[in-house]
Amino acid sequence: MTLATDPLYRPTEAAKYTRTGRSTLYQAVARGDLEAPTPVGLRSVAWRESQLLRYIEKMNNRPRVKPVAALAAANARRERIKKEQAAA
Repeated sequence: MTLATDPLYRPTEAAKYTRTGRSTLYQAVARGDLEAPTPVGLRSVAWRESQLLRYIEKMNNRPRVKPVAALAAANARRERIKKEQAAA
C-alpha cells in the first residue's frame, strides 16, 4: 500500500479494527509489538492500516500460553503418574 491509499485509523477505530481495547493498543506500543501512531494534529494520532495489519499478523502468529490453571493441572497429573510408576 502506498501512503496515499493507506487509510488512517484513530485510536477508537483502530481498537475496533483490531478487536482490542485502546489501552491494549498503547500497551502493545510500549512492548514494541505495534508501531507508534502517526501524529495527525496537535492532540490527535492515528495508525496506518498497514501498521495494524502487521500487528494483527504478529499477534496471530505468536505462541499461545496455557492458562495457569491448566499448567497446574498438568503438573499435578505428571506428579501422580510418577508416584504410580514408582509404586509399581
